[in-house]
Amino acid sequence: MLWSWLSTARQSGEIITISNNVSPKVVLEIAKSHGGLTYEEAGVVCKVVDEYMISPEQFVTAEHVAKHAAKLFSRRAATGAQSRDQDSRVREVAQAVIDNMFSREGTTPYTHNGYLKRFSLDPAIRKKLSTDYDLILIDEAQDLNPVTIGVIADQNIPAIFVGDRHQHIYEFNGAKDDGLCSAADVELRLTRSFR
Repeated sequence: MLWSWLSTARQSGEIITISNNVSPKVVLEIAKSHGGLTYEEAGVVCKVVDEYMISPEQFVTAEHVAKHAAKLFSRRAATGAQSRDQDSRVREVAQAVIDNMFSREGTTPYTHNGYLKRFSLDPAIRKKLSTDYDLILIDEAQDLNPVTIGVIADQNIPAIFVGDRHQHIYEFNGAKDDGLCSAADVELRLTRSFR
């Protein structure tokens, strides 16, 4: 479904470039119209953008900023007001980077989590899964992040989750074993390995 969305976007003339992450260089360029940032602050913006992309929120929040900005700004002797100002500027620039990425005219390359996030923010496409498919089968369910879980939760079709909470390795990408298995109507255990 995601590849179908990417294909449709390309057919409509949208140019989608993909990168592993947003670079501080791109952030610094966008930050010029927001009063500028230091290179160190641009690095924080990159982390905030990554954090947002794997969260269920529609916009960058103070929580996205707080997680990463506190490390940087605590090293500086900033007053409370200065710290709030820095956090606000980082949040504003992070949202500007995301808006640029999602814009047809934008110059910021999509990250892999970026195009998934954009897909998840489009309600028409998000609901399309339910009309095009009869069932959702998810393998490695323990590695789903909140964005993917949200897309699946919006569907009106049965979903089968296959996973092993002991192989939870994508926490760095927002994966949460939020009890997907324990919330199941039926839980079947694999008691024998066929390897």
